Amino acid sequence: NAEFSLSCGKSEIRCRTWKTAWYDQPEWRKIGHLKIKKGRGRIVLKVIEMPGGAFSDIHGLALVPKNGRGN
Repeated sequence: NAEFSLSCGKSEIRCRTWKTAWYDQPEWRKIGHLKIKKGRGRIVLKVIEMPGGAFSDIHGLALVPKNGRGN
């Protein structure tokens, strides 16, 4: 499985991709917590390792607040 990181400023999450039963049925999974400061910022998805030269498709990304107002 490929390894990737998701970062915003100094906060970073590292994760490995996973195989699903069907390509057209993506699975949503929690991969960690990313600290995002108020205001404008940039979220970066970076591929770190691609065994066999392949990286799974990213079908979406959901950011859910953890400060008690959204979840």
